[in-house]
Amino acid sequence: MPATRPQEAPARAPRPYGRGSLRLRVATAVALAVLVVCAVFASAAYLLARGVLTQQRESASLRQAYLDASFLRDELGTTGTSPAEALDALDPQGAAAVFVHRSGAWYSSSFDLDADAIPRALLEVEGRQRVAHMPTSVGGDLSLVIAVPVPAVGITVYEVVPLQELRTTLRVLSTVLAGGALAAAVLGALLGLWLGRRALRPLAPLTSTAAGITAGDLGLRLPESGDPALSGIVSAFNAMIETLQRRAERDARFAADVSHELRSPLTTLTASIERLQARHHESPERRAEALALATGELARFHRLLEGLLELARADAGPQDAVINGQPTDLGDLLRHVLRDTGRSLELLHAPAGGLPVRGDKLALARMVTNLLDNADRHGGGARAVRLERSAGTITLLVDDAGPGVADSERQRIFERFATGSGGRGSSAGTGLGLALVAETVRAHGGRVGCEAAPGGGARFRTTLPAADS
Repeated sequence: MPATRPQEAPARAPRPYGRGSLRLRVATAVALAVLVVCAVFASAAYLLARGVLTQQRESASLRQAYLDASFLRDELGTTGTSPAEALDALDPQGAAAVFVHRSGAWYSSSFDLDADAIPRALLEVEGRQRVAHMPTSVGGDLSLVIAVPVPAVGITVYEVVPLQELRTTLRVLSTVLAGGALAAAVLGALLGLWLGRRALRPLAPLTSTAAGITAGDLGLRLPESGDPALSGIVSAFNAMIETLQRRAERDARFAADVSHELRSPLTTLTASIERLQARHHESPERRAEALALATGELARFHRLLEGLLELARADAGPQDAVINGQPTDLGDLLRHVLRDTGRSLELLHAPAGGLPVRGDKLALARMVTNLLDNADRHGGGARAVRLERSAGTITLLVDDAGPGVADSERQRIFERFATGSGGRGSSAGTGLGLALVAETVRAHGGRVGCEAAPGGGARFRTTLPAADS
């Protein structure tokens, strides 16, 4: 059995919320941003609330400690009242225990706590005669211990206030704030998914249009968008497709024209060679005629191939010789071309002084030669070649002695394989000369056109940027 090639599995369409998708990244970014913002605000709110609640609790405890110390002072100021009796009469509100230290003896209102619950650092207030307080762990629970010296009766009152209720309140507050931050992050993720879907919605026409263009329908265009942020993208995309379509149509026409133009000389060459082979016994004049025909077609075929190569290089983009070319005096170049082609230098009319242009000297020489050859083939020969200089540009004018070019033909004659007669191709030329002129001028940053010459005939105007501007 012949071996069968395993079929590749069809590519899976990317999931809109798959790993690495733009929607997922937007949702993640929004969720993280919301989480960070909420975490910062929650932390600030928790710290602020903790400070306020702690301050309120300490203030309330200090006020109560002052009241309890004042009550004990009044009780002990009564003759015969002992600290223990004064503590029995005291009703400590919110305090776990109240201690009285007098003359080295300790008295307590609680049966569960003793004097060991008092931090050593607070024992020093007795000598300093100032109120002090500090949080400490009493019996495993956080408590606030307050020391209030009462010099009038020679005692120091220590009050132990539990802070467990405050800690519970702060724990509940932190839980609520953390839960709120997480809930906000979840809502932020949902908002991010919605924003991502909404932000990518305008790209759906781009995807479908690009898929249609990939399938070969170059006539598709994106609809105009009223969104200023998308209008530039839509315009650039449509311009790109427009250029691509024109290029594809141009290449298709070029391929068809090349096939047509190559078929004619090849057919003539084949027929001429067959005639020479089949009629070798004919007169030398007949054989010479066939040989001349074959030689002429071969020369035309050679010119056609050279033109095609030049157009291929022009289509590939500006060459280094054009981009980084040295300045060339256009007047000297024209004199050189006129001498090499056997034309009179009297045709040239140029102002005194240098006329430098930057670019490929050989390409510029071919451009001038093509303009002169076009005048010879289609315009009865060149009548005058003029150079003019204006602000920043140098203009080359080639006037011929022909009947001129109709207005409707003045743009078309610069197309490939176009002739001035309104048809495609020519028995005398290749139809590529003026197309090469246009490509060369475009590569050098200039422009070319055709107009009526004074006194009759056609004038080909070529404008190039001056190298010293």
